[in-house]
Amino acid sequence: MFHPDYLGGGFSATFVDVTITGDLDFGSASVQSLFLGDNDELRFGNTAAASNAQLTWETADANANCLLLSLPTGGGTDVPVLAITDASGYQQDLGLFDGITDPTIGLLNAAGSVAGTYSWQQINMEGLVNETAYNFSIIQNATGSAVSGKRWINIEALGGTGYTGTNRMIYLRTQDSNVAFLEGNSGSGTTVLLERDGTLNLAGELNFFGEGVLTSATAEDFTIRPGTGGKFIMDASVVISPTAVQTLGAADQISPTTSSVDVQSDGGAVTLTSTPHIDSTGVNNGERLRIWGRSDTDLLTLQDNSNLAGSDLKMNGSTNFTLGLGDNIEFEYRLADGVWYEISRSDN
Repeated sequence: MFHPDYLGGGFSATFVDVTITGDLDFGSASVQSLFLGDNDELRFGNTAAASNAQLTWETADANANCLLLSLPTGGGTDVPVLAITDASGYQQDLGLFDGITDPTIGLLNAAGSVAGTYSWQQINMEGLVNETAYNFSIIQNATGSAVSGKRWINIEALGGTGYTGTNRMIYLRTQDSNVAFLEGNSGSGTTVLLERDGTLNLAGELNFFGEGVLTSATAEDFTIRPGTGGKFIMDASVVISPTAVQTLGAADQISPTTSSVDVQSDGGAVTLTSTPHIDSTGVNNGERLRIWGRSDTDLLTLQDNSNLAGSDLKMNGSTNFTLGLGDNIEFEYRLADGVWYEISRSDN
């Protein structure tokens, strides 16, 4: 619906339908404009009564009037995509947006020298269910020849009032190896490369403001592996949290769930007869374990492999060791030998 006064003089001030079968030319002699009022729609595709897309200044929310572009639901021939391209992409069968169901902005450019081949960087809004479920994902997709250069994503002022914890998060998902890359300003500072298999490569510093926690999934290893000739340097105290006290009978095994294990017998002086003494399932080559005694009443004796075949403990002087309160012994596991070698013991 157009207001005829906005099309020039000589029309009455009533609303009429205007059908245009040719061009609507405003001319160039002076500045011209096409005005749509609040909630008036500029419609595209199919028919005016059942258009595929609408652009309007929407006032349904009295506290947040906005320019609203509504797109098809998607999942069929009509997809909810706003594609931005240069002239070479006009009227091209791009083959990039088939099946898209989430509102998407596609930024396109020619990919290589192959005619009709395009790459695109997708900006995709997902999860618009409620305020706490907003997700903003930026996904790189490409077909044909790779496009040179970097894609820079600047994300500033994340969060705000009420946005804390998991509601203030940058989530990176890689679709090809080595595609997620973060770098400090002007190429300086922290550089992070996130690979498809979950590998996080860091050049620079990883800073925690407040208490920082690095967590892996249950029963998964967390590996720090410097490059060849590199060192792992810790400019702070190292705290290894011991396990809860493991109360063991003669036939039980020690469970090395951390590098510091507290043990005692299940009553009085007990000598382990389990083979092996330590459950080595999933233990890594070079893994260290310090075992602490936690009782001067419920003593626990470990046996050297020469005294109990299959204990898999190689102890200093082939001598057994009894753990009382505060006594401790440290071992290192060697995978090729399948045994734990004693490093030190302390009878306190």
